[in-house]
Order: sequence, then structure tokens, then C-alpha cells
Amino acid sequence: MKMPIRIVALLVLSFVVLHAQEKGVFKDPRDGRVYITVRIGSQTWFAENLAFKAASDCWAYDNQESNVAKYGRLYSFETAKKVSPPGWHLPSKQEFEILLQHIGGSGLHAYEQLIPSGNSGFAGLFGGFRTTRFEYQGRIGHFWSATEINAGSAWYLGITSFIPDAGISILARVKDSHNKVFGFSVRCVKDQENPRKHKTK
Repeated sequence: MKMPIRIVALLVLSFVVLHAQEKGVFKDPRDGRVYITVRIGSQTWFAENLAFKAASDCWAYDNQESNVAKYGRLYSFETAKKVSPPGWHLPSKQEFEILLQHIGGSGLHAYEQLIPSGNSGFAGLFGGFRTTRFEYQGRIGHFWSATEINAGSAWYLGITSFIPDAGISILARVKDSHNKVFGFSVRCVKDQENPRKHKTK
């Protein structure tokens, strides 16, 4: 029996993603915390949420330090741009798009690849977010990009278990037209992976 071309393509893609993983570790010299890293295509990513404690606009979910070990910290946009360790940076929208392209695009397939049980190795955690309160830990993960939309908002990678779905700013229904003050998670990407890494528009 012949398999549909789309199913064959997805199986091949999953095999390639699974076997292309190159895992490592990185020790943050600022606090000694060790992170798992993963190479996905041409990029090397943290496979965990950043947990470095910044001086301001940085929160543990529900203000409970016990949440940091698994989910990392939440950061405002301005803090997120400055909090990556040496040799790493906050990814641009373009760098998130490269990640999505490598795993086959956005939507359900991206969700299945990006969550902890997915084959990509990204292991996207549902760290929730902070607006005027903390919300949706265990259900939603928002990851800042360094790319601004306007004076009050910036792009982010969203992963949600509600639908399930994943993509760039997929949760437009959330009132995030001024989201820079919100607390989102941070995933760092390694420097020199993309020669245009400083282009954030």
C-alpha cells in the first residue's frame, strides 16, 4: 500500500530532525547555572528557559522561586534584550523563522516538534507569562524575540497547548499591543550562527 506523499515527507523530516540533534551544555559564568543546548539546523539553542536573575523587570512565576528550576524566569522586553550570557543573544524574529522553517513551518507540526517530547530538541516549556498577573503556566509558552513591532510591542514565539499550535505571535487574541512590559520567557541562541543576527527589523 502506498503512503500519501505528505505522510512520507513528514516521516522523512522527523527522521532528519531527530538525527540532526547535537546536544551540549553551557555554564553561565555569571551564576554557574548549567544549561542543556541543542543544535537545530544551522543554529544552536538553549534547550531550557533562561533563569538568570536580572536586577529589574525579572520574575519567578507567581513570585515563587521554586518555579525557576523548571521554567526559568520571565522578563520584560527591555530586560530580555540584555540578559543573555556572553556568547549568546536574544533571537531575532528572523532567527525564530529559520528555526520554524527547519522543523517544517508553524502550526500543529511545529507544536509537536517544539514541545519537550518533540524531536527537535528545543523542549519548549509552558512557562506561562506575566501581565498584571501571572497566567497559564503549564499551558502556554511565550518566548521573546529581539525584533520590535512598534514602540509598545515586539514579536515573540508562542507555543500553546490549548489548540495546540506554535508560531510567531500566534496568540494575537491576547491584548498584547503594548506587550513590552509583559513578562515572557527567554531562549538564547548562540552568537555567530547567523551573520545577520544583529538585524532585528
